[in-house]
Amino acid sequence: MQYQEYRGRFLITSSMDAFNVINANGNDINCYINTGRAFVAGFSGEGEHYSLCGKLQGAIRAQCNHSTANVTYAPSTGRVTIAFDHNANIFFGDNALGDALGFSQNVATASTASHTATRQPRYIWRPTRGAADMPVHVNTWWGPRSTSKLSRSIDGTIVSVQGNLLYEGTYSYRNLPRADVIADVDDTDTHRPLEKFWSDVVHPGMEIRVYPDRTASDTNTAYKVGYWATQADAASAIDVGPFAGQIGRGVASYDGLWDVDFAMVKNV
Repeated sequence: MQYQEYRGRFLITSSMDAFNVINANGNDINCYINTGRAFVAGFSGEGEHYSLCGKLQGAIRAQCNHSTANVTYAPSTGRVTIAFDHNANIFFGDNALGDALGFSQNVATASTASHTATRQPRYIWRPTRGAADMPVHVNTWWGPRSTSKLSRSIDGTIVSVQGNLLYEGTYSYRNLPRADVIADVDDTDTHRPLEKFWSDVVHPGMEIRVYPDRTASDTNTAYKVGYWATQADAASAIDVGPFAGQIGRGVASYDGLWDVDFAMVKNV
């Protein structure tokens, strides 16, 4: 079974662009990333323009005396790692930046050159089961829909008007653990639940990159781009709708297992 990952686009503002790197010699350097819209991680070779990890890596290399530092996201674990050239600590003065990456504010001591987040990054949903239902095939992801119109007169004559070919789909997950779906106040991995992703990405109407197989090589062909919706076959306006209308208990009166049903539409 293939497991999916959903990465939402978001806006990096001036309230989440600052951090400090404290080197082992005590040298404390103020650094900033470029603001703008991005995903937590882009594909290999995409650079920093669309990637929060890429923006942070570029800033560390250019501003913090770590010219070969790497900031990477591992789809296999769902964690971000910051690897410096030498022992250093990183402090997120804008805690929203560290939070988006899955770090606490003060990451670690300066006794190590590599720091791995303890939590999943924000703006990502990675269910622990593969999709139970989808159009066509998991690798195709989208199903086609035509907007062509047919009219038949009383004498049986058919008149057709060619429309457009659209791409969309309805998707289902069955028996997901509660932690995959529902946000609880005592969650330690605060960005794991769909409810958090739904509030951060779906509600704002942000673009989503779907990785049908999250273990595949991270290239520009590994993902599909679309938007989350309640229904895929609307003619024009598409209502995102209530979160409660897209989830439900897999077993009545039991909170441990949850089902998720939603639609996605492709921008063509």
